Amino acid sequence: MVLAGLGVALLPTTAVAGELRSGALHRIELIGTPRIERRIAALRRLDGEDRTPAATAFWALLQRHEEPTPERGPNGPTVSR
Repeated sequence: MVLAGLGVALLPTTAVAGELRSGALHRIELIGTPRIERRIAALRRLDGEDRTPAATAFWALLQRHEEPTPERGPNGPTVSR
């Protein structure tokens, strides 16, 4: 609907990067509002017996780019059982 000129939407930049580059969509600044942040969580099974090489590589990529938070231990996320 936004592309048709019928409204506005709050979307992640990554979801509309192509449209922003092509000029199909334009980014606007919301004045007087706090910055919007979305947190994404990655979960995996602890047993990991059926983990494929692709899944193992993807998890390693996520760990290289994770942001520090109080919930994480020194070797990755803290696990509660």
